[in-house]
Amino acid sequence: MTAILILSAPFAAAQTPSFDINTQKCGLEKQLADHARSRLDNDLQRDFHDILMVNELTGGCGSLQFTDAKMDSHENGFSFGLSQFDLATRAEESLATLNKIIACSRQEHVSPGISDADFIFLQKNAHFSTYVLKDDKKKWDRFYEMRPAIEAALQSKCGRLYVENSYIAEMRSFEKKIAPWWTVIQTRNPGAVPAERFFKLYELDLENVFGGTEGFRKVVNREEGIPCGRLCAAKIVPVFALDGPVSASDLIRYMFTTNCYGYIPQQTRQQDALRRLNTVLGKIDLHSLPLGESDKHYLTTDFADILARNKKRFPNSPDEHLRELVTVANGGAPVSGDDTLMDEASLKAAAEVCSKK
Repeated sequence: MTAILILSAPFAAAQTPSFDINTQKCGLEKQLADHARSRLDNDLQRDFHDILMVNELTGGCGSLQFTDAKMDSHENGFSFGLSQFDLATRAEESLATLNKIIACSRQEHVSPGISDADFIFLQKNAHFSTYVLKDDKKKWDRFYEMRPAIEAALQSKCGRLYVENSYIAEMRSFEKKIAPWWTVIQTRNPGAVPAERFFKLYELDLENVFGGTEGFRKVVNREEGIPCGRLCAAKIVPVFALDGPVSASDLIRYMFTTNCYGYIPQQTRQQDALRRLNTVLGKIDLHSLPLGESDKHYLTTDFADILARNKKRFPNSPDEHLRELVTVANGGAPVSGDDTLMDEASLKAAAEVCSKK
């Protein structure tokens, strides 16, 4: 999840109190991020950390703040931490961590502290999305009033330790989780092994923001009865299939053709998916990626069109590594792509499907 980096507006000056990241409070947070990086086990985890610090935060800025990412999906909740624990989309784990932080901060006598009544309110309401909470002014204002106490707990000595330790444990668990996923890919196509770093880093980032790509693994492993997502069930997109042995661009194609997060243009979901991929590609030697003819065709046609449309809709969105990948696939020559936006009827149909729970 990615929080919007603008200064918090004063409560009195805003009709709806803001939970944006305050970028003037980042010194301690950046120190925390750097220290956590130094404790990671290997280069893969450290590269993933660098990616998360761009995709989720800015050098760790916001990790000790209680914020709202304002995602187009309207599913996110309040978040905190280096990898952004989300109280709505990762409710049980996130709330358990926050409860431990609040309990230990009380032992430190951190001020301002969270009252027993506020703690009970948090347990009852933390799992709601911020989109839902914002419609209940009383609850929204209550969270805003609690925010200084929650952030004091996060910034306490034990709070910082819990944030760092939980982050390191999460990094290790993510690496273990994708290990069998990668085994399937390299088993089905040993020729994909030179792209191992790309596959792993992209899947790690997708694990954090999207819950991973188990469906992709099933397709690669030729498993029967693969469930069709919302978009293909509505016949907006075809069922995803491989046109040969799995290769680097197939994972990209999967993300941008099968799901609401990657597919819907003209909204910030696809733009965010591209932004995150751009960060991942910044850690890869793109010239070393094994790109077959199917990779080159997809990257220089359909994917180049996606980039052109995204640039037209979001001209300031970072895409330098995305465009470099397309250029490499095209033998060193850039590709402009077709920037024709999706027609309104198709966009409306896709958005309606993706708004359903």
